[in-house]
Amino acid sequence: MTFLTSKFYYRLNQLLAVTMIPSALAVVCFGRFHESVTADGIVERAQQVMLTSSSKETRIEEIYVKEGDLVKEGQPLFRFTDVNGVKNSLDRQKLALSELKKRFQDMAQLNKTGAIPRHEYDSLETSLRQKENEVKDLTEQADRLAVCAPFAGRVLQILPEVYESCDIGSPLASLGAEGWSVLVCNIPEKMRTFLKPGLRVNIRSTQYNYIRYGEFMGVIESISLYTREVNGSRMFEIRVRMLDSDRPLPPGSTARADIQIGSYPFWQLVLSQELSK
Repeated sequence: MTFLTSKFYYRLNQLLAVTMIPSALAVVCFGRFHESVTADGIVERAQQVMLTSSSKETRIEEIYVKEGDLVKEGQPLFRFTDVNGVKNSLDRQKLALSELKKRFQDMAQLNKTGAIPRHEYDSLETSLRQKENEVKDLTEQADRLAVCAPFAGRVLQILPEVYESCDIGSPLASLGAEGWSVLVCNIPEKMRTFLKPGLRVNIRSTQYNYIRYGEFMGVIESISLYTREVNGSRMFEIRVRMLDSDRPLPPGSTARADIQIGSYPFWQLVLSQELSK
């Protein structure tokens, strides 16, 4: 009797099947795939940051602070005029979404009993997903009507006046960021679409032993409006604000930013790869 035909080998295969197959199924069904963009950069000591408008063709309706004020992270600084009626549209779409969810719940019960055709249930589910995406888009537009402080600091300068017109990229105010560190990176032009201020970033030192310094957390603070040529390629500059750490990286050191741009169910990744074959 050889090892491959022994009872021990048979029992070992049984044990592996019992333990590994359920684990693999659990990963496929419940696991998530995290998509990211990686960029190398240099740590700088942040002195001040220029806040810009992310709304198109609007006006300053209200300014909540004045020069010299100390502000907290997330504190509203400016509010834009809702020239396109985004908030009213958002309220209407939220109401429509709520009614659609109630209909969907009722129809789900009927679908379980076979009281309605399957295609009616699928059609309503598609309408529900579309309405959820509409509400999500309008919510993002409504959020852009307010400019909040990305971190705690001091308002150094306010540039526009109340009722003054502004557009995407218009400078609004400079905010002092004494004591903060930022990681300045360059990313390829084609990757700009996936990035926006506020995205979470994992930062790891490439100059010092990261086991000693650990991994840092950060958020994208700003993205340059225009590209510049770096080593023959068109690049955007991004500034990543590094959050507090017991062992901050010294200015001038190098680090790598892992920018999280999306999270998807693992089964969706597997399915997309199979469909693309």
